[in-house]
Amino acid sequence: MESHHTKDKGDLGVLKAQINLFEQGFTIFVPLTEHCLFELVA
Repeated sequence: MESHHTKDKGDLGVLKAQINLFEQGFTIFVPLTEHCLFELVA
């Protein structure tokens, strides 16, 4: 079954951004909890 949950879409968007930045040579930092004020730092 395909998921259409908003959080799943957001997680997928962040993952795609991480992959893109990684492929460009950036170091990626991610928070340890979901309650941080940021989703990633590159």
